[in-house]
Amino acid sequence: MADQNEMKKIVTPMMEDICDHFCKYPYKVKNEGELEEICAECQMGKYVCLILNTYNTASQLQTAAEVVRNELMMRSDW
Repeated sequence: MADQNEMKKIVTPMMEDICDHFCKYPYKVKNEGELEEICAECQMGKYVCLILNTYNTASQLQTAAEVVRNELMMRSDW
């Protein structure tokens, strides 16, 4: 879980930077409620979730590989 928090520390500023500097809607839409609705439908959140899920999957795969390696080493099959 600590690794995921580290990844969130990387991804969150990236998302904020993209939203603050590249998104056209904060400059076009002045109504906070409308802007929140637009942001809720934005694909950026889906991309961030995909990044985090991919990272978690890779981390789980690495952990599983380490467990198998350790078991094989204990049996002297490595």
